[in-house]
Amino acid sequence: MTKRLKLFIATVFTLTMFVGIAGNAEASTSQASYKLTAYNSKGKKVNVNAPKGLVVTWYKTGWYKGTYKYANYTKKNGKWVKGTKSATIFVQSSKVKKYTTTTNKWIKTTKEIKKAYLKVDPNNYSYCVGDDSGYGCDDIITVSKGSNVYKSKNNNDFLYAQDSKGKNIKVIINNNYDAYAEFVYNDPEKNSLNNDFDNDGIANVLDKDMDGDGIDNFGNYNYNGEYYDFEEDYDIDGNGIEDNEEYVAGYPSILSSPWVVVDAWVDTGDGGGYFDDSSVISYTDYDYKKVTTSTSKISESTQAYTKVYVPPAKNGITLAEFNKIKTGMTYQQVVQIIGENGTLDASSSGYGTTIKVYSWSQKNSTYGGSASILFENNKVQSKSQAGLK
Repeated sequence: MTKRLKLFIATVFTLTMFVGIAGNAEASTSQASYKLTAYNSKGKKVNVNAPKGLVVTWYKTGWYKGTYKYANYTKKNGKWVKGTKSATIFVQSSKVKKYTTTTNKWIKTTKEIKKAYLKVDPNNYSYCVGDDSGYGCDDIITVSKGSNVYKSKNNNDFLYAQDSKGKNIKVIINNNYDAYAEFVYNDPEKNSLNNDFDNDGIANVLDKDMDGDGIDNFGNYNYNGEYYDFEEDYDIDGNGIEDNEEYVAGYPSILSSPWVVVDAWVDTGDGGGYFDDSSVISYTDYDYKKVTTSTSKISESTQAYTKVYVPPAKNGITLAEFNKIKTGMTYQQVVQIIGENGTLDASSSGYGTTIKVYSWSQKNSTYGGSASILFENNKVQSKSQAGLK
């Protein structure tokens, strides 16, 4: 028995050990079936190329995608008439180049300022009126959306920002804000609270029953540092509107200062809280910055595709494919029949001979069907199978 024959027998023994081992699936592709086509002026279907310079974006490994409007002819009244179509196309990454540019731009940003000041128009403002118990929001005033923001209590100390073109603009508030305001008693000439409406010898500001009807008045009066809470609605200035609807705290008042600070309610977590008058105002500003952008473009005219081909899952070798394999076929011919590469289970070389054993499995086989094929110098010498369907 020659050494070459001994090598062959040993390899055949190895073959029997590996029958039933699954192979690796590596299906072939057919990307060409997804070429983008159109009709030319003579009615012939032609391939469509994506032009150089077309902007595309990354899609997946090996591919970019973009939108392309291309010429297409349709037959009307016996003539081919030019028109256009638009499609999402795919191109191979080898035909794409990335370009990087750096430019200076005004970039939008959000900034904040603490303890910003707002100015109230003394002739046009609204406030929160307290309730009949004397408790409420008597010192809260609403500053309207669109009002200017100031950095201090100075008429000319506006808060400025830049717009998208770098122009300085005054910052305004984009929402209505509630703010603390200080009010002082304003005594209309016709009805001073120091008068005595019911002539009982007690000035109105100290009189719990200003009109002498036996019902306590409404109001929250501060006289010489002492507070007097009253219950009855009253019309101090005699204009037909009850004071609790017309005035802050139920009596005629004016702002002591037009400057207010934005408030925010701070919850202390124990059922209480307080107004923080150093709240933050957010506003839009633009900063001049260097911006680096990357753009991917097609580097040369190239075939456009309508899809990226995804190989279908292969079920491995079948009995019909196994029966087509003949002695003397090359490994490449076998792969072409099966549709996928096999798993190399054994390999040996010597005396001018190379022996390789490959195996394939039938993935959808209930019985775990498989096949092994022995190649000598890249040609089929023997084959075996078990459980193939």
